[in-house]
Amino acid sequence: MKVIQFKKSGQYTGNCDEVTKALGGTVTYTGQCGSKGIQKTYERGDQCLPLQFSDWIIDINGVVLILSEDQYRALKSVVITEPLVISKQIDDAIKKNIENEQRQGGQFHRLDKVKVEWGT
Repeated sequence: MKVIQFKKSGQYTGNCDEVTKALGGTVTYTGQCGSKGIQKTYERGDQCLPLQFSDWIIDINGVVLILSEDQYRALKSVVITEPLVISKQIDDAIKKNIENEQRQGGQFHRLDKVKVEWGT
């Protein structure tokens, strides 16, 4: 997964060089200053996506997503917290099974202390 934020770097331009260096593709500006303003798009392959300053451009295995700051924060919180929740549930289930085996005199009855750790 590759991620970069499209930031305003000039009066009407953004950090296009950083975006294209990180993800490839091109950032395109069309239109004129005025009521409609300048339209910005990120283009790569057959994908052409509307883009605003402060949007996050995300490449997940070749699929490009454009997310607002709020959407990116929500995605980031799920990606960060969910694996920890799942690994804690797995850890708790393993510990419970080992404790049950120890109480019943099963294959783990000789273990005094069991510590299961998950890498992040």
